[in-house]
Formats: sequence, structure tokens, C-alpha cells
Amino acid sequence: MKQPYTKMVDWWGVGILIHEMTAGQAPWNDLSNARIMSMIVHNDFVPRDWFSKKLQDLLIKLLDKNPCTRLGSPELGGVDSIKSHPFFSDVDW
Repeated sequence: MKQPYTKMVDWWGVGILIHEMTAGQAPWNDLSNARIMSMIVHNDFVPRDWFSKKLQDLLIKLLDKNPCTRLGSPELGGVDSIKSHPFFSDVDW
């Protein structure tokens, strides 16, 4: 596995923000910060079933734990891979 990037936008954080704006809460939620951290580390992201398929796919790809395979990574085309995602098809960049 390649070394983590030192000069790269953290698209994972963008995925968290989009989820919070859409659902009104973080994807992993608990009263205990330790349990939240454990869920983030050990549990895969599962999108809400009422999210559109495009939003589900976007969030799954942005919340990928591996920065090398996460949407937006240089291996996947950087920011252009995000801009060209079907969720943003109506956005005139």
C-alpha cells in the first residue's frame, strides 16, 4: 500500500459533511466518543435506505476507509472523479 498523502484534500471529511447536511446527523452516532471512534475504525459506512441511489453511491465512495481508493484520490482522477459523479450531474461546474 502506498504511503498516505501529505498534500491532499481529505474527501472523507466532505462525505461526512454531505451526510450531516442530508440526514441531520453524522453517519456514526453515539453518546460515547470512544464508541463513535470504534465504529468509524471498525464499521463500514451503511447509507440510509431513504437516500437516493446516487447519494448512497457518492457517500460510500467518499467514506471509503482507504485513502488510495476513496473517490477524489489521485488514483481515481482527483477532484474530477468527484465532479463527474452522477450525484452532481445537474451541477454546471
